[in-house]
Amino acid sequence: MNENVINQGLYYLDWLLDHKAEFTLLVQKKCDAQTAEQVDWPGARLLCIAGEFTKFDEHAVKQINRNIELISLPAYGNELLLLELVKMLRVVKLRIAAEKNRKPM
Repeated sequence: MNENVINQGLYYLDWLLDHKAEFTLLVQKKCDAQTAEQVDWPGARLLCIAGEFTKFDEHAVKQINRNIELISLPAYGNELLLLELVKMLRVVKLRIAAEKNRKPM
């Protein structure tokens, strides 16, 4: 079991979100400017892949306000792998400020 895969993934996600400009420049350099503009920063998500996750891991991701997917990767013999979605959490951010500015009819 990979005990720190969620913590490590959150660290890298935070780093990426704190370094958007550097990432955007890298995408422009490796791809093009149009592709760099299409990066969906509010929709950024974390995919954690490990041999297995505990019920505590599943509970922990519910407490984190991020888009997170837990994917287990059990091996069946030497020739077969299965990707299994264990938990998917999507965070929807509401635009409350826009609602406050709207005038009633």
